[in-house]
Amino acid sequence: MLKNYFETHLPNEKAVLLASIFESQNFEAKAKFVEQGKYCNKVAFIESGLARAYYLTGAGNEFTVCFSFDNMMMLDPVAFYTGEKAKLTIEFLEKSVVHITERSKLEDLFNSDPILSSLGRKITERSYVMMLERIMERDTLSAEERYLNLLKNSELFKKIPLKYLASYIGITDSSLSRIRKKIT
Repeated sequence: MLKNYFETHLPNEKAVLLASIFESQNFEAKAKFVEQGKYCNKVAFIESGLARAYYLTGAGNEFTVCFSFDNMMMLDPVAFYTGEKAKLTIEFLEKSVVHITERSKLEDLFNSDPILSSLGRKITERSYVMMLERIMERDTLSAEERYLNLLKNSELFKKIPLKYLASYIGITDSSLSRIRKKIT
């Protein structure tokens, strides 16, 4: 499956090479891939499943940063790129099949192959654009508009518990309940 996904972006021999550095692992719901405050030099590709990335403040408030679905990569960028302790916890919300590799293996491959290096750069660029769009959306749209955008963009968001959606949108559970009641 992983090789097939990579083949949509790469020639066959490059897809095989990239897929070869990943190891498959199954995770149960509530299992953690990364924990805030711990070191993690790994990146994961979700073949099937659902995960969320979040952080806890010193006051114990939880903020959801993003969700990852089938055929998406996930990592804590601070831990992965800088070697510092993770700022996020990444937790699976359902049973998931995941392919994992270490930064050093990915770096070695990218350093040895310009085509794979270009793919890595494109993935990073796309992630940066998505992050900027999310920040701008949070600053310019109402909570109701943000919620409607989530529902419009993917059926997958309907699988996520409301408390996590509320946190992602930047509102309380009760505010999301009012929005949902208003639009139905």
